[in-house]
Amino acid sequence: MPPESIQHTNDEHDMETITCNDCACEVELGDETTDDRGNLICQDCYDNSYTNCDSCGDTVSDADSYYAECDGLYRCQSCYDDEIRHCEHCDTDMNDGDAYYNHHDECLCEHCYNEDASNNRPEWEVLSNDFVKENDDFVSPLNSGYDEDTFDIIKSKRYVGLEIETNFRHEDWDNEPTTDDIREELAHMFRREQRPSPELSVVYDGSITDENHPYGYEIVMRPRRGDRLFKDTQIVCHTLKNGLDAYVSRKCGLHLHIDVRDYDYVHFSVLAMMTKLIEPHVYSWCPPSRATSQWCRKVSQRLSSFKYVEDRDDFIDVWYDNGYYSSEKYNEKRYHGLNLHCHFQANQGLEIRYHGGTLSADKIKHWTIFWTNVVDVCYDIGNKVRDELVDKPYSQRNLRHTSIFKSILGCEKMYTKINRLANRYSDYRESTDIEQYYKDSELLRRYMKLPKKDKPYLVEPLVSHLYSLTHNNRPHILSWSNMMRIFNIPKETQEFFAGRKNHFENREDSHIRNLYADVCQVVEFNVATNLFEYTRSVGRYWATIDDASDRYFESHQMSFMFYGRGTCEQTIRRDIGVPSIVYNEENRDGNLEIP
Repeated sequence: MPPESIQHTNDEHDMETITCNDCACEVELGDETTDDRGNLICQDCYDNSYTNCDSCGDTVSDADSYYAECDGLYRCQSCYDDEIRHCEHCDTDMNDGDAYYNHHDECLCEHCYNEDASNNRPEWEVLSNDFVKENDDFVSPLNSGYDEDTFDIIKSKRYVGLEIETNFRHEDWDNEPTTDDIREELAHMFRREQRPSPELSVVYDGSITDENHPYGYEIVMRPRRGDRLFKDTQIVCHTLKNGLDAYVSRKCGLHLHIDVRDYDYVHFSVLAMMTKLIEPHVYSWCPPSRATSQWCRKVSQRLSSFKYVEDRDDFIDVWYDNGYYSSEKYNEKRYHGLNLHCHFQANQGLEIRYHGGTLSADKIKHWTIFWTNVVDVCYDIGNKVRDELVDKPYSQRNLRHTSIFKSILGCEKMYTKINRLANRYSDYRESTDIEQYYKDSELLRRYMKLPKKDKPYLVEPLVSHLYSLTHNNRPHILSWSNMMRIFNIPKETQEFFAGRKNHFENREDSHIRNLYADVCQVVEFNVATNLFEYTRSVGRYWATIDDASDRYFESHQMSFMFYGRGTCEQTIRRDIGVPSIVYNEENRDGNLEIP
């Protein structure tokens, strides 16, 4: 019933009329309609200026209706607000069910969401180091029924899972071996040795299977730690070799999964940086094919890539090469020697994939000792870096402002100084200010930790070297002795890896030379100060003024860019401090020598 105030009677025609709220004309009662606010309007006004909401059916004025391009419908304001969303990047409208929200809670269309790779960044929970060392959610005395974990051989408290890839000789099997056959034989051997259940699985592995090696399987040992890991590995390897006549082909690998649930972005950045610095050493302990394998690629980032990391999202962007993370298990980033994808994708710990396949428990022991020590030490270094960041102003809480990164990449002040020196000494035809030359030489000598000599070093080659390091990211490397010292690698394990290096060096000369060919600068890490220090340059002899031509200050036509540059094994051993195994009649086993 229309409001009484606008209803009246036309005496001439004796009919009831109402006044249109829009045009004020009188229309016969019953010929009106009502808008969404309850106002009475005539049919002409409705036809010309009103429409019905395609969602709720209410009548709304054209001025108060909202059109959505995504579905071509008109809606009242209430329905539009409830059902339609706008992309905050491109302003495209979309139905509520088609909207995506990123980690900043921005509403995005599907296209913008997919374009913004950061929306796919994983979130991870960082647990305490005490939890990682003391948890019992893997193979443990509580779960597996043995007395206690001991750490006399493998001292790290971190849990380690193993993936041992192996082949089986087809002539030894009447039919194709099954996962049950292999698992039962392993379980039988554990019972015979009066050991608890092996807690492992056996899976078919097509990546190590071909016509020459038709039976390829992977033995996946549930994470365990300390001496238990080594003793169980001894049984598994013995059974595979002697009980099942297994062997490893060139395609096989050994993968270590190490628990890093206490790692945050700072720890991962330190680990990635340290791994980059020791990678040539690591590949030198492996068969030459591992250095070029698509399944255990090198760390792809430059050291400088981590400078601007200030949170977890930034780290993911860097690690996944500009943010192309995906939750797919077989993301390409998993196929690196240092595989972090399995941690971010499935919280399975990081994976070490550098090693070739082996059925030697002793080899597995040494690899485990080395990498668990690396992970433990990088955690401690990362804690110091994190503490330094906390004390900085908010605007400086990225890694480039930390001492550790400044020490290896150069602080902004030194970076600017090198640029200035490069410009100053770029034109050899100009005369040199001797006093300034001496000052610059001393500055560079101290920065590069060169020994002091009676005469100043030539500035030009030093500047060229540092400019290349800072601008072209020429590779750095940790010296051998420093690597073993800071990661607390026991003597037996050091000797093992020195022997591995000598083995591959003697077998294929180019393998070792190629690994170190691009390395320019040797650095060492000082645990006490948490800083890197430049020590020496690979294959370079830095000349002093005494070494230069008598005509040096008369004419600068000579090139002093490189002195004694070489890639022979002797040069590498001298500069990097790679040990040798020296054999003699009195010591047939060999002595470890560090030149």
